[in-house]
Order: sequence, then C-alpha cells, then structure tokens
Amino acid sequence: MRYVDMRFQKRLFARVRLRHIGMSQHPPKGSINWDAVTAVSTVASAIISILVLCIGLCALKYTENQIEDFRKESQAQHLIEKVDEFNSARYKAIRKRLAENRLNLSANTLKKLDPDDTPAEMFDELAFCNNLGILTRHGALNPYDVWGEFSDWLFPVYADAQTIIKSGQKDFPASWSNCDYLMEQVRKVEEQEDAGKQEKQQEKDIAGFYSGELQDNETHARQRMK
Repeated sequence: MRYVDMRFQKRLFARVRLRHIGMSQHPPKGSINWDAVTAVSTVASAIISILVLCIGLCALKYTENQIEDFRKESQAQHLIEKVDEFNSARYKAIRKRLAENRLNLSANTLKKLDPDDTPAEMFDELAFCNNLGILTRHGALNPYDVWGEFSDWLFPVYADAQTIIKSGQKDFPASWSNCDYLMEQVRKVEEQEDAGKQEKQQEKDIAGFYSGELQDNETHARQRMK
C-alpha cells in the first residue's frame, strides 16, 4: 500500500511541475508580457530617433541652402553697386583724366611714370582695385564676376601702376595688398577662361587701352556668359 502511495505522489508531483512549467511558458490570459513590451519600446525608440535625425538633417540642408542663396544675392548686389560706381559720371571723368595724363597723345605712347609725380587719378584707380579686393577677400564678391566685369580695365591699369605699387610697398609692405590679392584671384580665372591672354601687358597694350578710354569713355568690361 505504501508503494502505491509513493507512486501516486510521484505522479501528482510530476503533474504539478508540468502545469507550473506550462504556466511559465504560456502566461495566463490578461497578464502583461513585459519582454514583448520592452522589445516594442526599443523598436519604437529607434524609429523615433531615426525620424528626428532625418528631420534635423533636412533642416540643416535647408538652412545651408538659405545661407547660400543669401550669399549669392549679397554678392550680386555688391557687384551691381561697384559696376554702377565704375560707370558713374564721376568715375568716368577720373578714368579719362588718367588716360590723358598717361598718354603721349602725339605718339600714342605711354609717358614715364614718376613715383614722385604720380597722377592723382592713378591712386583713385588703385583705391577702386583695393576696394574690390577687400570685398572679394571677404566673400562679398565672386572672383569670376569681378573678372567678367572689370578684367579689361584691371589688367592694363594694374600693370601700368606697378612702379607706384612697388615704390609704396618698400616703406609699407601692406600697401595695395588687397589689390594684389584681387589680381591673384582674377588671374586664376583668366587662365581658365581665356588662356591668360591679358596677363602679359606690354606698353603698347596699355597705351592702346588708355587710347580707348579717351575715344570711348564707356566701361571696357567684358560681359562673358557661359
């Protein structure tokens, strides 16, 4: 009888154990499966993080585009202002007087440029070049635009003014440094777009430029379009 009781107890214990295991593997209805909740929360957090990142990147790109558009508009406005100044009656008169002072009209050749007796208009021209250089150095003007609008004037005047520039830089090395910077940038564009044709200005080229200033006191700036 005792043997039968022991067998019965073993069977009862086995049934209880199996039931317990089954309940742990299959929670009763209405109970919360926290593992599943944790998994869903993790996936949701990852998706939200990705969405926030995408939105942030889109906002950053939009801001960059807005800044670039503003920069281009600002460059265009500065360019228009400098072109208007260059073509103003006041500045045309300066350019004409410089041409008269630099040309030997009878022979259509250049006069010798004396650093101690430089025409005041030459300093006006260099100051304009210097202002263009400042704007270009700080991103307010695009070198390509400066080349397109002013290169026919810049190259001969800058070449003609070398005696004055070098003389001033002996005592003040920073003299006309922004004009020098501008010419470095414009030369790069000239080499790319026109094979550097205007870089080597001979006396006859400069004389021809000043002669053109007298004959037609309009801007000699080239309007290049790609």
